Amino acid sequence: MFAGGMIVIFAVNLLTNLSAGIAGEWSAWWALWAFLGWRIGIAVHGLVVRLNRPLPSSPTWEQQQIDKVLAR
Repeated sequence: MFAGGMIVIFAVNLLTNLSAGIAGEWSAWWALWAFLGWRIGIAVHGLVVRLNRPLPSSPTWEQQQIDKVLAR
């Protein structure tokens, strides 16, 4: 999803820069800001998910998993 979305964003940016004749100017590449922002968002999301995950070695987590299986 990230790679596909970024390809589309960069393609739109490239086409608009080429049609305006400003493809050689560094300030015309606004897609870099989208790339940076999206990466930061994905990194923060990954950290939140990773840090909120219970440790698999904790006895309460193991007991909860056993209770789930036995309740089926």
